[in-house]
Amino acid sequence: MNDKKNRSFGCYRKNPFDEETLKEWFRISEKEIPWDQPNVNGKPLPRKAAFFVSSSECNCHYRYSDTKWKPHPYPDWFMKITEAVCEKVGLDFTKMPNACNVNLYLDGTQSVGWHSDNEPLFESTIQDCCIISLSLGAPRKFQFQFQHQGTTQEVELCNGDIMTMEGLFQRYYSHRVPRQNGCKKPRINFTWRFVTRHYSDKDNCPLNREAPGVAGHNFKQHFYEQRFGNRNQQQKQQAPPKKQKRTVELPIIPQQVEQKIGDRFDPNGSATPGSSQQPEQGEIAETAG
Repeated sequence: MNDKKNRSFGCYRKNPFDEETLKEWFRISEKEIPWDQPNVNGKPLPRKAAFFVSSSECNCHYRYSDTKWKPHPYPDWFMKITEAVCEKVGLDFTKMPNACNVNLYLDGTQSVGWHSDNEPLFESTIQDCCIISLSLGAPRKFQFQFQHQGTTQEVELCNGDIMTMEGLFQRYYSHRVPRQNGCKKPRINFTWRFVTRHYSDKDNCPLNREAPGVAGHNFKQHFYEQRFGNRNQQQKQQAPPKKQKRTVELPIIPQQVEQKIGDRFDPNGSATPGSSQQPEQGEIAETAG
């Protein structure tokens, strides 16, 4: 998937690993991962899951759908899988992914609904974010669409397949693993991520002071310039020269009139209810993703 307009990208690579390696990865993951299946709205989550972090000092919990996932440090075998997968992705990593969410689907009746991985931990709505997925076990459909609208696109992820979601994918797209009643075998899915905002307020994570979240790129400005940049440049070149300002003496306003004008504004200079303050031209309102 190559959506340059919204800086959203997805890549797929067919299984590059041998079958014996995949069997061992599935066996040790199913056995050693501390799986959990909490209740959501009074019903069990339709899959088992666990959350891992690369540093034993990281105390950030992963939160979504009213669930809270304790961080488990990468075991040695887990780190080896991480390194092997990142090597096959073909990206130049200065640092390995420092977190991973792992899901276990026992069969096709288990699933994950439409969502975006836009939790504050990853700051994926304000900066480039790369999520790397590895599938083990039974083939399952992976679907994505432009924020719950438009045509659903689909790819079948089989044993050993790798997929990435990159750029602002989590800001503009949603994805899911739907139910497949004909699937009778289990599937394990690893999704490696990069935590860029460690929680000091919620979890008192010590890494917040050492590695604070990076400032997001000004993507609003990026898209505005992409759409209007040439037009604005032409308008600047064609604009007539500005007239020179001239100084004009204003009459002194009587004190009683000045008081009435002052009643319409608060001490900070912002309009009070009843006044007609308009947004500046070009101002764009945004809601959280």
